[in-house]
Order: sequence, then structure tokens, then C-alpha cells
Amino acid sequence: MIVRLYNVEQDNGYKSQISLVDENMIPISPYTVVFLNKWVKQGANSTKKRAAYELRFFLLHLRHAQPDADDYPGASVGIDIIQRAQAGKFLTKSECSDFTNACRFRFDKDPTGNIISLEQHRNKTLQNAIHSARTSKEIIDDSTKNGRIKTALAFMECLFEEMHGKYRAPDAVNINYFSTKHELELAKKDKVVKREDPSFEESKIPPLVYLRLLEIINPDSPDNPFKHSKLRNYLIVQMILETGERRGAISKLKISDCIFEGAGHTIRITRTPNDPADKRRDKPAQKTLGHDAYVPPEIMKKLDGYIQHQRGRFTASELHEFVFISEMDSKGTIGDPMSTKNINYIFEVLSKALDYHLHPHLVRHKWNEIFSDSTEGMSDAQVEKLRRYAMGWTKTSNMVDTYNAFKHSVEVREIQRARQTEITSARVHDDK
Repeated sequence: MIVRLYNVEQDNGYKSQISLVDENMIPISPYTVVFLNKWVKQGANSTKKRAAYELRFFLLHLRHAQPDADDYPGASVGIDIIQRAQAGKFLTKSECSDFTNACRFRFDKDPTGNIISLEQHRNKTLQNAIHSARTSKEIIDDSTKNGRIKTALAFMECLFEEMHGKYRAPDAVNINYFSTKHELELAKKDKVVKREDPSFEESKIPPLVYLRLLEIINPDSPDNPFKHSKLRNYLIVQMILETGERRGAISKLKISDCIFEGAGHTIRITRTPNDPADKRRDKPAQKTLGHDAYVPPEIMKKLDGYIQHQRGRFTASELHEFVFISEMDSKGTIGDPMSTKNINYIFEVLSKALDYHLHPHLVRHKWNEIFSDSTEGMSDAQVEKLRRYAMGWTKTSNMVDTYNAFKHSVEVREIQRARQTEITSARVHDDK
């Protein structure tokens, strides 16, 4: 069972759709297609992918599940939820329990990516060992567990309404459906493990690693790890470092979003879901609100030079306005807009060169760390307002509190260190 993202051509351009397919690339069911492309919120591709993998988890679990012996005596292994829904039966209480227990654990995968060893997690011995150090490492956090259950619930709601109608189903079907729904909703409320808040005591990227990154990403550096596209990669990394934007915002940046006139230090971050001009299968998305971001004029000048001279060398780049393009023709994509996977690859190469695991979102955290240092002396309200705009967060986002916590953590740490120094000095003085 494979998660496949593809483009569908429409009158106003291309729209990304997603499906669960078999080894022949055939959708496993029309109902999974309808669910993933109509019932799931049609936002960023990452959101649709997450729902697809959660649905895949649910269906693979059922493929290996043992039907309830009381209701299905002598039945072979495997539950076909679509057949069950058509019959108006859905899942029994014990089958719901088996699934929600499985949702609590990580699973190994075989070389093709299929989940294996599903049966072992219903083993009583493993359940009894849940608090052991070894087993605890296999327990996932609540958000992942609840995401799996939530998607399973939504899929069965889709089956219920598509097959029986929201208000026309017979009483027996209603009872079976709402009984299953009740059992799964109860499991969502049952906490398994609390994810610890991220530690802000140490820098997200150590200073020496950060300085080394700035050194080797320079196109003229003898230690630059790239053989090709050095200027393009330099600009991508620098723009993430300088703005704290997500990789999706950078990969969907257009020439018209770059303000080279006047002070020449601004780019526009826009939200254009299902952009008709974007033919990429895996379209990048801007999750946060549209806003302007500051880029140092010297970087903007280099960006302008890249667009005029480097980008302009590729004929295919004339067919679109996206700034950053593929410069190698390994898959016939030379001159096409870069994907977010290409940006991930840039950071993988840099990680090897730095001997430090680096990824775009970690750099975003680093930007916020530097921002916190630069706002010393400002009130929390001022910092919150500036950070919220710079990151494009909505008024209801709690990310501001997360990063302000870092600022306060650093302040408390410095106070504690100063106090510890005073105590140590006093003890030394007393000893003398």
C-alpha cells in the first residue's frame, strides 16, 4: 500500500491530489480517493500526506487484525472495513480496543515501507511491560496516537455517510456506527505519554557549528561541499537564515515577490494554495499568514544577479516565475521550480560537511533564538507583536509563547549562574 501524490489538470491549472495505491499504482478503493481528496481538509500537501499515512496505518492494521471471535467465530485474519461498512456493522468494541492499543506504538517497517509485526502489540506480555525502559521507547506521543484515531474516525464517518446517508441509515446501522465512534472517541481522551517540552537551555545550533555553516556555504569557500549550484544553494540557506521562513515559502518564492527597488531589502511571503501556475506534483505551501520579510540588501543584490544571469541560462525557467530552479537534468526537470525535497538535500549535504544534523526547521528555531537576543530590553508585548508578524503567525497561535519561554529561560539561567558565582566566591572567601 503506497501513498501517491499526483497532479490533476483543471481549467484553472493543476491541482494536487493524493491516493493510496497498490503495487500496480491502482487506487485500493474509490472510497479512499473520495476521503483523501474531499473529506480531508484540502490545505498544504503535508497535511494531506499525514492523513494519507494515518489512513494507511489504519487499513494495514485491519489487514493483519483478528476479527472479534464472539461476533465472527472462525473468521480468518483480516478485517475489510469497507465491506463491514456496507453491511452496516463497522468495528466491535474489542476490535476498536485492538486498534487503539496499536496506535500507541511505533512499528518496524519492511524494506518496502509496509508496517510489520502488528500482532505482537496485542500480546499481553508486551502490554504488561509497557513501563519498562525498552518498551517505553516504542510508545509514541499523544498527538500521533490521536491523529491515527481521528483519521480512522473520519474515514468511517465518510463510509457511513457515503453508503447509508447521514439521516437515512436504518436504526441497526446507526447503532453499530455510533457504538464504534463512541469507543474510538473514548480512546482519544486516554492519555498515553506526555511529550516533554523542548529544552531551551542550549542553543538550537551551537555557535561554532553556526559560524562554520556561514563559512562553508559561501560559494568562494574552499570547503564548500557542493560541486554545482553553489550560488543558488548559498542564497537558499542565507534566506532561511535571515528570514526564518519555512522551506515551503522559499521554494514557492516568485520573482514578483522580490522587491529590488528602493531600499531593496524585502520579499513578500504569500499564501497561494493550489497555485494554478505551479505544476509541481508536491506543491510547496506557506502555512502561516502572508507577510513581508527583511533580507539584507547585499543578499538581495546577489539574488538579483542570480535571477538575471544564472537562472536566465535555463530555457525552461522562462515558463514560470519561481525564483529557485533545478540546475541539473537528472530527471528531466532542468529549469523547473525546485521542490522542498531539493532543499532537504542541500541541508543533508551540509549536515555531513558539518558533522552535525541540520535541517531547515532547526534553522528557523535558530532565527528565533537570535531574534530573542536582539529584543533584549523590549516588553513581552512588543516582542510578541514583532515575532508574530515576522513569522506570519495568527493571533491564536501559541508559538509566540514557546519562543518567549526561550527568552525567559536564558534570563533565568544567567541569573542562576550569577548567583552561583556569588555563592562560590563567598565560600572561597570564608575558607580563607
